[in-house]
Amino acid sequence: MFRGERFSETLRRLEALKGDVAPHFASLAEAAMRYVLAHDAVSVVIPGMKTPEEVDMNIRYSDGGGFPSELLSLMPRHAWIRNFYK
Repeated sequence: MFRGERFSETLRRLEALKGDVAPHFASLAEAAMRYVLAHDAVSVVIPGMKTPEEVDMNIRYSDGGGFPSELLSLMPRHAWIRNFYK
């Protein structure tokens, strides 16, 4: 699914997202979890965890710290509607 040109485009978009997130969060994982939890319609997320460290990390990200409004306003530019099968 992410081979050749698709991989390059995905990587470019990932780096752009990392650039926007970096001033606010240490990782994309933290940003993603806080982004989802910031929405009023969401009360629970079920993140994957393989190690005790990942459990602790997810607990820290679920502290209700929120998602900065200035970062939220940047998220629409990262929307990527793609259909590789067309």
